[in-house]
Amino acid sequence: MWLPHMKNGTWANQDSQDVYDKACEEIQNKENETQGPISSEQRSNIFQTAYKDTLKCKSSQPRGYGYMAKPPSGSERIRCQLEDQARAQAETQKVNSVLTNRVTELEDQLLAERESTQERINLEHAERENLEERLK
Repeated sequence: MWLPHMKNGTWANQDSQDVYDKACEEIQNKENETQGPISSEQRSNIFQTAYKDTLKCKSSQPRGYGYMAKPPSGSERIRCQLEDQARAQAETQKVNSVLTNRVTELEDQLLAERESTQERINLEHAERENLEERLK
């Protein structure tokens, strides 16, 4: 079929195993339907479909054997890195904003609790003074 992404008999990642398992299942189903082996072109098409379905890939670039895909140019790699950095920065800013809002809420809550506690202390102090005056 094709060389799976394996190192020392174990899968390099779960996605590779999922694509491989799905493609094997589809090929077996197709061979059972036709009651015989299928062509390598049909196998390749099944693999491409399994790859796209499993990884939710929208690209129509063929995957698998490696000789079909061309490596990205230097500017494409840099553009991808910049896009990744921009996404990471946006996510960091989003998390930072959420955390800042949470800190503000907690500070407001703490201030309200302090004011409430101070009011109780002042009331207790006033009551104590009132009682001391009565006792005199």
